[in-house]
Amino acid sequence: MNNEDQGFKIYCPRCGAEMNSNSRYCMKCGNLNSDHEANKGMQPYIKDNEEAYQVGSGQFISNNEIRTSIGNNTGNRKLCFIVNIIIYLFIMVISFFITFKSVNYDIMLIRNTSFPIISIIVSIVFLYIYSVELIFMKVNKPWWTGLIPVYNSMMLTEILFKNKWIGLFTIIPIIGQIIMLVIIYTLGKRFKFNGLLTVILSFIYMPVMGFGTSLYQGRVFVDELDPKDVERNYKRKKTFLSLIILFILVGVGLIVWNNIDKVEEGSEIIGNSYYTYAAKKIVKKTSNSIKDGKIECETGTYYSDSGIYYFFYSDLGDYIYLPLYYQREPINGYVKVDNNSGISKYYVSLTDNKLGIKEISSDELDTDKVVEWNDILDEKSVNGLVCRTK
Repeated sequence: MNNEDQGFKIYCPRCGAEMNSNSRYCMKCGNLNSDHEANKGMQPYIKDNEEAYQVGSGQFISNNEIRTSIGNNTGNRKLCFIVNIIIYLFIMVISFFITFKSVNYDIMLIRNTSFPIISIIVSIVFLYIYSVELIFMKVNKPWWTGLIPVYNSMMLTEILFKNKWIGLFTIIPIIGQIIMLVIIYTLGKRFKFNGLLTVILSFIYMPVMGFGTSLYQGRVFVDELDPKDVERNYKRKKTFLSLIILFILVGVGLIVWNNIDKVEEGSEIIGNSYYTYAAKKIVKKTSNSIKDGKIECETGTYYSDSGIYYFFYSDLGDYIYLPLYYQREPINGYVKVDNNSGISKYYVSLTDNKLGIKEISSDELDTDKVVEWNDILDEKSVNGLVCRTK
């Protein structure tokens, strides 16, 4: 019998003994292999295993839905956690004290150092490293395998394609990159994710596969058939992830604090863009209505080669569907069209009785033109013809 007939290696969920996936039962304890096609019909006669696991996230894992096996090839999960968290904290503490010393131990100046950037970069790197290690443990491979270049690719291709030598080709330029994309794509599919998205957003999906509750082909490997084992693994992941998020938030917070003026300026630009967006929209609406002839003027006719015309809008949200306009004060305004030069020139003014744009050429619209403004020209005070868009 060749290796292909024997299938791949699995572990008996009852005793943990190694067995072939194509074996009908465990040679050591006689437990039936529920994955074997020939055993499918016997499932109704097999008493369900009442053991189940409930992890800290509240997810209920039942043996009826998920195949549970003893992961006697993952390496020491606890050691993996301890090694990663110690190295991570060591780097963070050393970085903090070096930068802290550089500012003469003035805690208020730590934001001016490189520590915020180091905090974010180191946290992201360890998030990815630990994610890869968790993924390897989920497929019952030693966690440290993920740290060894090339060898980790060989282990992945052994798992995914039953041929570890394919992974050796990842060192070849171009061909290697293509193989890695195929590996990531297939890995995502085996974890029940969209393969293409896993490739495109691998920096997101790798941590999700590692830290999340998704399983490789619906199988969970535990150190021992003990509900507390799943709980302990969950708590380790939660602790590490919480620590990573904490240091990333600290780094981001310090960067924001150090650049508070730019943040406030950016916030103001974002807020003012609401007015410029509205102004551009009503100018475009007016221009299109004129081109389509969908306008009507109160006491005269619109001429494209002469005259000044005003188009008033009482609530722009009703006309141009401003985003979130229900949560804001109504914006009122008008568009003035000057045709006296034979070329249509558009001017716009609008306000929400707090901020706004004084009458300005549509070509000059910019966020810095938004000022405190609560006055709009009265329709009775115009020096031209008042028109409406239909």
